[in-house]
Amino acid sequence: MSTDLYSINTELKEVKRLVGSYQFQISNKREDLDRLERALTELELTKGDYYETEDECSKPEFTPKTFHGDQAKGLTSLKEEELRPSFALISEEQITKAVEKIREQIKLLQEQIGNLGSSITSLESQQRSLNARKQEVKN
Repeated sequence: MSTDLYSINTELKEVKRLVGSYQFQISNKREDLDRLERALTELELTKGDYYETEDECSKPEFTPKTFHGDQAKGLTSLKEEELRPSFALISEEQITKAVEKIREQIKLLQEQIGNLGSSITSLESQQRSLNARKQEVKN
């Protein structure tokens, strides 16, 4: 009887340890998920702002008539040699790939959280069963 009680208590401790570990993992994964969702939202908002800014920076045309002589050349040069290339460094494809990667990570985390939740449910069922066995052995 005491050996059976000992093995039940040992199993109960292990089940409780696993439940705690899985709950901790879920908590960490939820924090990661929240960060990724915020990053995705921010990236999508920034993407729109980025393209609006690119258009605004490349639209103004400076000529000696609209701007004073040589200064027009300097601003046009700045626009063509510095602003456009810096926008070209980040292509729409790169931003789209980053968004896709973040979405994949979000999906993976959601699946992992779901799997851990299912494992916890199973362990809790096992715990109830062990507690019932423990009561039977005690009686």
